[in-house]
Amino acid sequence: MSKPGVLPTLESKTRERLVSSGHWFNIVRNYQGQSAASCRSAIVIRDRLGTGEHGGVPLWVEMKSEIGSFTSLLSGEKKYYAAHTRANTSFNRHRICISLGVDPTEFTYENESKGGEFFGLVNPLNIDVILKEYFDVTEVAQIFDTSLLIEEGFPTTITTNIGNREYAMEMEAKDLIECVGRIFPRTLVAEVSGHEDIWLGRNLKHTDKTREDWRRFPPPTGPKIGILTGNSPESGLTLWKDFLEHFRRLYNNIPDVLMPDVTVHSLPAMGLSMELIQREEVVRAQMELAIRDLLRSGCKLISVACNTTIYFKPNIIELCNEYEAHFVSIADACVEALKYTFGQTQGLEVGLIGIDPVVDVAGGYSGYEQPFREAGIKARGYNASNLAFAVKHIGTDQRRIQSLTERFRRLVHETLADESIIVLSLTEISILYRNHILTAPKRQPGKKKLFIDPLFELARLLVLKYLSAGLRHSKLCNIPRDFPIEDKVARMIFGARV
Repeated sequence: MSKPGVLPTLESKTRERLVSSGHWFNIVRNYQGQSAASCRSAIVIRDRLGTGEHGGVPLWVEMKSEIGSFTSLLSGEKKYYAAHTRANTSFNRHRICISLGVDPTEFTYENESKGGEFFGLVNPLNIDVILKEYFDVTEVAQIFDTSLLIEEGFPTTITTNIGNREYAMEMEAKDLIECVGRIFPRTLVAEVSGHEDIWLGRNLKHTDKTREDWRRFPPPTGPKIGILTGNSPESGLTLWKDFLEHFRRLYNNIPDVLMPDVTVHSLPAMGLSMELIQREEVVRAQMELAIRDLLRSGCKLISVACNTTIYFKPNIIELCNEYEAHFVSIADACVEALKYTFGQTQGLEVGLIGIDPVVDVAGGYSGYEQPFREAGIKARGYNASNLAFAVKHIGTDQRRIQSLTERFRRLVHETLADESIIVLSLTEISILYRNHILTAPKRQPGKKKLFIDPLFELARLLVLKYLSAGLRHSKLCNIPRDFPIEDKVARMIFGARV
């Protein structure tokens, strides 16, 4: 039976109790005052830090509530409860039963929704109003799922309705539970939820087939990223910029609080690696000190924006292992790009442009040798050391840049005329290529060459590693062990494998 006079009371009671709680809270109108009758409709219009017009909030930010009851098969006694959990989880009524001290085999469950009349209006602060007016009940147990107390990322607040479908309240879950506990003596925290299929996009009804809500936002936090640069400093800047562009491209809206934690260390001594063979030990020592600093600062994904110093990959991996961190190599990123482009790489032939230690894959100093060999890739090296040094010293002089651009074009069209795949394993050439050649009008028709830009590919692989680890290990995201999150994220970034 509809009771319109009750509905305004739901909001006023909620506001009254929020004010008297003594805790911080925020009440915000949904975008354009739109009405939210369910969690899934709410999350796209919730406004937290200005997100109402820009994608709303992740599903794990929204709290959902249900009113239910268990009836004894023997006595007919009915026990009412209100349960609350994150919207990316699903209520487990067996666990709810156990938490209430009820034997599941002796009681039957009923969802007390009254035909959905108060969907989108229920919250822990107005539950007694609903129960009194609709069910003539004054005793209720309030159960909060343990997931609500998980704190990851920033802010750690949750959102839910205030008894008005056009408005939401934002509050720390622990503060809300404390406030509710003062009003409702039978308030408890228990593990009463499990995995939610709508969140994961599996076992869905026909109308839900396109929903995989975990894709809407990045995880609340992920492994801190450490980037070592210095040869040249611009290479690290370019890598970080590429990373951010790849990251933002995956999501329509990302508030700053969901961006990754990144430290970029520009080490002048990295410039010594241009003469790696002659200065191997001093380069090794300086790199190890810098990488250890990144690891001590909490970085868990380490990368070097350099094609030369990946020669020290075994040393870097050994350091990372001490701190349970992971090294992401620029050469491995190129191999992954080639795999996604061609499906398989066995017997694939590529041209490799770089300084001599890098492109001489048989010389013992190339960090590309092992990953290319293991992938079955055959590389022909082309020494471009002179061009690299020239690029380092041109500054912003456009005439000199134009001159070097022409030198690069001649290298590609004459020296590398027979190469259809060219890996730009020299960060200076990579930057020159993308800034002055990739964006220029095509001058000559003919057979196109595929350029693999290692900085670009390293950025993509870093995004993959960050998102996969963040989603996999986030307690808020609640990804099951058997859910292939790494494969799904890879498809988001690279597309389907050939």
